[in-house]
Amino acid sequence: MTDLAPAAQRGSTEIRPRAVEAVVAETARRTPGTVVRRRRVPGLPGPRGGDPAVEVTMHGPVARVRVDVHVAWPAPLARVAADVRGRLADEASRLAGLEFRTVDVTVHAVDPVHVATGQRSAGRVR
Repeated sequence: MTDLAPAAQRGSTEIRPRAVEAVVAETARRTPGTVVRRRRVPGLPGPRGGDPAVEVTMHGPVARVRVDVHVAWPAPLARVAADVRGRLADEASRLAGLEFRTVDVTVHAVDPVHVATGQRSAGRVR
């Protein structure tokens, strides 16, 4: 077996913000209570299309995250936001060894009529 130099001398792994944004979007999308919006409704604020809008700012292994999700009305908005926050913290640590120091979740309530069918993960609001 070859002797390896100490980890600090072997290099480092850089995790790009875009990769973190993809993890955040997928984790938010899979959080029970969030929904995929069928189309942009004129006058309704929030992300366009079905994906959560995500913004990540990184400083080394620490990140600040902003995510907008959709929830079918009348879901418990505060609980869904807390669930998204908790899942993001778990996934950040598990998948990338990151710490999300700040996670801002904006929840947009959507009339159930505007929820896409057949695109939800198990456990989503109908």
